[in-house]
Formats: sequence, structure tokens, C-alpha cells
Amino acid sequence: MTIKYTKEQLNKFDKDLLIELFLGMQGQMEELSRQTQALNDRMQLMMEQMVLFQKNRFGRSSEKMADSEQIRFMEVDGTIVFFNEAEAVCDLDAPEPDDLELKAPKRKNSQGKKRLI
Repeated sequence: MTIKYTKEQLNKFDKDLLIELFLGMQGQMEELSRQTQALNDRMQLMMEQMVLFQKNRFGRSSEKMADSEQIRFMEVDGTIVFFNEAEAVCDLDAPEPDDLELKAPKRKNSQGKKRLI
């Protein structure tokens, strides 16, 4: 643990002792600067590695299509379709269905129970 000196204590020191204290502090400052630089270099290397890992995981190479027959940029009836296979292969002139959702069948309440809504 370092000792903290007051102004009065430092004024009472002789010149040689003050020079020794100052030189010791310079040595400590240089050592701390070297350690900080080493930590910054390691952090920079880790950041570069993280960018490379993310590029390998989420980059272009992971999005390549394995099957060349899959839908991709193509022209259908004079219009360009972008990755929308449903619109490219469906019949646009087909009529819409009347009921899109299936209704749940009604159940009979058992005798003696209140009707639940």
C-alpha cells in the first residue's frame, strides 16, 4: 500500500529524497503504461477475431443456396419475383376461399353443469 504525503510533509523532505520519490513514480508510470498498452493490444486482437467469427457465421458463405433449383431472382410473366415462391407458383386468377379459418365444433354441455360461454 502506498503512503500518502501531505504538503507539509513534502516541504520538510530534503531534495534527494524528493528526487528518489519522483524517479520511483516515473518507473511505476512506465510499467502501468506498458500494461495498459498490452491490454489494449489483446482487446484489439479479440475484437478482430470476433468480427471474423461473425463474418464466418453470418457472412455470404453461409447464405449460399445448396439447391440450384430453388426460387431466386427470376422473371415470371414479365415481372421480377424476389425470393417469393408462393406468388411465383400460385394461380393469381383463382377465386379466394369464403372461409379461411376453421371453426371449432360446438360441444354439448353435460347435464347438471352450467353453460360456459
